[in-house]
Amino acid sequence: ILPNEVTYNTLVSMFASQGEVAQAMEVMKHMKQDHVRPSLITFTSLLNACAEGKRPELADAVLKEMRGSGVEPDIACMNAVLKARAVCGHMRDARVLFDEIGKAKKDPVKKNAISYNTMIWLYSNRGKLDEALALVDAMIENGVNPDDITFSIIFNALNLEKKGWLALKLYRKYHSYVVASPSMVTYTALLRSVLFTRERNTGDIEGILKDMREAHLIRNDAMYNQLYMAFVAEDGTFRLGLKRIDDLRREDRRKRRRGSGPRDDVEENVDPQSLLRSMVPFGETKSDGPFGKAR
Repeated sequence: ILPNEVTYNTLVSMFASQGEVAQAMEVMKHMKQDHVRPSLITFTSLLNACAEGKRPELADAVLKEMRGSGVEPDIACMNAVLKARAVCGHMRDARVLFDEIGKAKKDPVKKNAISYNTMIWLYSNRGKLDEALALVDAMIENGVNPDDITFSIIFNALNLEKKGWLALKLYRKYHSYVVASPSMVTYTALLRSVLFTRERNTGDIEGILKDMREAHLIRNDAMYNQLYMAFVAEDGTFRLGLKRIDDLRREDRRKRRRGSGPRDDVEENVDPQSLLRSMVPFGETKSDGPFGKAR
């Protein structure tokens, strides 16, 4: 049985999920050799592999090849290229690409929350909080709602920078967006920031705890009461309250790890190396470039 587009896409997807960029590119060469036209799915998987493998130059080459073959990139593809630049700290190149996405009025590809969050993460990671916050306002102005990832990035950065006063200001400013997509990472970072700032007041802390309880991030009334006594009533159990917050975050992290299983569209027990070897022999021609020669 000759391999078809589905077979190749499965292989590319599996290699991409494992961060095996070279092997994913090898599959691309074999697709061309077998006259199988790469699809949007193929290119998306390749670009994700480049992002995971921190290969921005290869992502650019894949994007060029994609457009040259007549396949128009969607926002998932553009976000993958953006991520490849961001994870390598290429701030200027990332911003250039970010600004190009959806720039033309007739361009069907528009920035989404992932696009903004990628740049917000990059700016926050480089200590450029003003630029990051400007993008939060920009995404709202452009009809893209900030989500739990947005605020997790922002509040974690502010917590590390010990800027609880700013975290508190942003919590008040963006409250409707924060409560619309609550997460444990967002609220624990926010709470820790606020607890150590002089500008806090018991009303703000109580409001944060109530948000967490209503979102079931604080799982029961007993835990809520314990945190309330520690941080609002200030009964002398402040350190214990901090420990409980850290416990909640660790528990949430464990739950999310347990909940992340194999991808639905890829069989769990398939060995991509052996499957590829059974289809075609390996072999590279140096002059072929990263994609091999089109035939």
